[in-house]
Amino acid sequence: MTSCAIKFKLIQVGPLASASKLGPQRRWPAGVESYMKSKNKRLNPPVKDKSAWEEYLFSAHSESFLIKWANELKYFRFFRAYGGHANDFDEIILALNYAGENDLITLFDNLDIIYRKYAIKPPQPEMGKNYSGVDFADFPSLIPGTSWIEQPGWQTIDSVRVFVWCRENKMKIAISGPEERNWQITEEEFANAARLETVFAKYAQRMIDPPIDSKNCICPKYYPHYWITG
Repeated sequence: MTSCAIKFKLIQVGPLASASKLGPQRRWPAGVESYMKSKNKRLNPPVKDKSAWEEYLFSAHSESFLIKWANELKYFRFFRAYGGHANDFDEIILALNYAGENDLITLFDNLDIIYRKYAIKPPQPEMGKNYSGVDFADFPSLIPGTSWIEQPGWQTIDSVRVFVWCRENKMKIAISGPEERNWQITEEEFANAARLETVFAKYAQRMIDPPIDSKNCICPKYYPHYWITG
């Protein structure tokens, strides 16, 4: 059997065209280019050594992920759990102000929030007295300044499960992950918050920002550089 050898020969077609021969590079219009550079800078912050606080703040979600959703949401804010002995968890929070009991009841009715109002003040735990966990749970949690409305707690608004808690003329609406996922916030919870914003848009004048005044809250007060302008 005759064997055949196949030979290849490299042929130089010509020098690569220089950038100048390719013509001017395509550029964004001046205003758009400035906006795109600003957006890229915020969504892709430069790599740097993170402080212990930043390590904790971004341990569950990346900084770029939280910046993205900070710009997607107008009223809801991501709140990083205090952690430690607080035994809390991350939430996405919105807060509305109200002026007294009647105004609060109107808000409840408009948002289809179920609440219980007692005709007489129910028994409450006494200061300095010890109670078992079961006995303490039997006492209803009353909203301060009312006669006597129980804290709404878990509710459903527009098919989204939320936790409602009121005090000092502030109603807090919080979204968290499900218990079976250890309350962990994911893209799904952020999407639910975005959907609920259409429900709460009519209450823009009542919004309290930040809903919790703490650096744990990703909001313009503590992280103004996360918001894109222009």
